[in-house]
Amino acid sequence: MHKIYKAQIKDLLNIKKIIKDISNKADFYSEFKESIIKYIIKQKCYIISDNNRICCIFIISDDNEVYVMPKDITFSFFKFLYILSKHFKNNDFKLKIKYKKLNIDSYKKYYKLKVIDNYLCMFLDVTNNCCMENKDELVVRKMKIDKDENIRVNLQNKIFSNIKGRRDLTLNEVFFEESSSKFLKDYCYFLEYYDTPVGYGQIIKIKGDFFLVNFGIIPEFQGRGFGAYFLNKIVENCNNAGINKLYLTVDGNNKRAVNLYRNYGFKFMYGDAKLILYS
Repeated sequence: MHKIYKAQIKDLLNIKKIIKDISNKADFYSEFKESIIKYIIKQKCYIISDNNRICCIFIISDDNEVYVMPKDITFSFFKFLYILSKHFKNNDFKLKIKYKKLNIDSYKKYYKLKVIDNYLCMFLDVTNNCCMENKDELVVRKMKIDKDENIRVNLQNKIFSNIKGRRDLTLNEVFFEESSSKFLKDYCYFLEYYDTPVGYGQIIKIKGDFFLVNFGIIPEFQGRGFGAYFLNKIVENCNNAGINKLYLTVDGNNKRAVNLYRNYGFKFMYGDAKLILYS
């Protein structure tokens, strides 16, 4: 039987240790970078224990945002949702978690859970990719900086036009990005079909790692294998340039994109989800 009680100052060292080790030991957790002491003092920090053994720490902020930090993989997300809904009735809670093995949508069968965002972080061992034969009708070419920005803007706005809440990319935003440290001018690509631009994708560099971003094919040319071909050519270029690993983030609800990346060989690393648990 699990017990829930408010943390005290005497628990501080144990709590800090759990937070420090959490990314290596837990299947799901919230990133928490604030001072834990103020939440203990405000009696907003809780401990879940089983037979006097700490299983999980969680914090409820003043605006009902929940930070959850299990001690290890033995404490499940299902169990946490049960405890939260049972012991804190008549409250709606916002949760933001990283996870390794959860099927987020499956919890909606048992709880009033709304998925706001669910992004999957994936990586590819570039050295293991397979080459595709060239197609005469398809050409991958590099974007010409200070010349092709309008083409990029028009393509991206078409590719991502069906994303709810997304506003159109502007030319000024592209120029601003080109001045940032993460931008790689030699790794921006167009896919052309009989000289007509139909796809865009680029590689950026963040803290020494390379990420595929803004990748896609305009809607009228989707479902024809163009995405797989384009992806393969970008990965080939990365391999030739000595890039060994490639990372990306994809919306978990975009099944077509998720399947494209998985079928190509990208491996799931972790998920990043924003949720609302209704009372």
